[in-house]
Amino acid sequence: MYKQPFCLGIEFHETSIFVRSKLSLDVWKQALFFQEAAAYKIESVTILQTCNRTEVYGFGNENIVKGIFCRINEISQKTFDTYCFLKTGKHAMEHLFRVSAGLDSQIVGDLEILGQVKSAFKTSKQHKLLHPYMERLANVSIQASKEIRTDTKLSSGSSTFAYAAVKIVEQLIAKPSAKILLIGIGKFGSTLAKNIHDYLPDAKLTLCNRTLETSKKFSEMLNAAYLEFELLTESCHLYDAIITTVGVKEMYLLDDTIEFGENKKIIVDLSIPQGVNPAISEQKNIQLISMDDIALQVSESKETRANEIPIAEAIVNKHLSEFNKWSLLYDHRLEIRDFENALEDFSTQCTYLTETNLDERMKMKKSLLSDYVISMREVLQEDSTVYHSTQTLVKYGTTNSNYNFVSNCSVLDNKNGTCNKCKEILN
Repeated sequence: MYKQPFCLGIEFHETSIFVRSKLSLDVWKQALFFQEAAAYKIESVTILQTCNRTEVYGFGNENIVKGIFCRINEISQKTFDTYCFLKTGKHAMEHLFRVSAGLDSQIVGDLEILGQVKSAFKTSKQHKLLHPYMERLANVSIQASKEIRTDTKLSSGSSTFAYAAVKIVEQLIAKPSAKILLIGIGKFGSTLAKNIHDYLPDAKLTLCNRTLETSKKFSEMLNAAYLEFELLTESCHLYDAIITTVGVKEMYLLDDTIEFGENKKIIVDLSIPQGVNPAISEQKNIQLISMDDIALQVSESKETRANEIPIAEAIVNKHLSEFNKWSLLYDHRLEIRDFENALEDFSTQCTYLTETNLDERMKMKKSLLSDYVISMREVLQEDSTVYHSTQTLVKYGTTNSNYNFVSNCSVLDNKNGTCNKCKEILN
């Protein structure tokens, strides 16, 4: 392989939400990460930061990227080894495919992760830190995920945090006209707001966002109220349920110093870093729900999704196999380019080609290039370690008998400066 892709991140399956919060990459850290990666001339860096996942995908020197990750989060190598992972090569590729498909989510079949993967790679491309190899890998993983959603029931039922959170609030409040405050109307928050609107139509929803215009826009769309961010802490006592998706650098958005009132209240923290001080749960009238709690409580369609996992994994493996075939040719792309150049030069000298019309000439060149690539793939699949030192079709033809098309039209007869078809015409 030309170079190895890599992936580093936090073992969220086994790591507490407190540690995940500490090691998350918010927008400020991400900006610094991209800046340092560019300074170190890293070829590709993609940061996937979701409500429970922090991962960095790349192409280049993974040790340098790991160093950047540790510096930005102010952690030691020992801390990284304790809570984080580093995957390279096929293991990194398999991980991306499983993440995109929702196979590696806290809620198997998570519907939101695919959009988050797309957004992450789009952002790295905007920073000019997306290598063509990684872009191709991401696109194929997205194709696999779409096929899984179409052909399996992996994403049936409560397969997103946004949906699961709403259902849990509904169960715990048991009050159709509950007053619900949603803090944060980003991509995840807007999905959550729509779910509340659709699944809890009698609830009285209020939206709160740092940018007031965003709150007003969505409140009009969903027929909801809005609360100015500056009035947040003094208004918490007015609601039966508070859901926050806002992670802030300072601790915390909702602290135990806030007056929440004496009525029973549900607080759902869906933010990374944590937006709610865990000490709030010590208040008798407050029940604090975290992302981990939601994942544990989701049971609807769990058995159905579990039965679909082998089918989804088979689809992942199929697309991975296709990518690996492409990757073999990618490693030899310079040789393919050299052949294209040689074929272009030859087409201006070959008597047969110069006397045919342009369309026929282009058709023949495409046919020759296609045969060349197909033959190369056959050789590489037999032995992926093969690296031919030759750069022309002639040498490929003499190296392996699979290149029988050489006898038809090629740079076969360098000595006489013509090909077999030309010889037929001249004779």
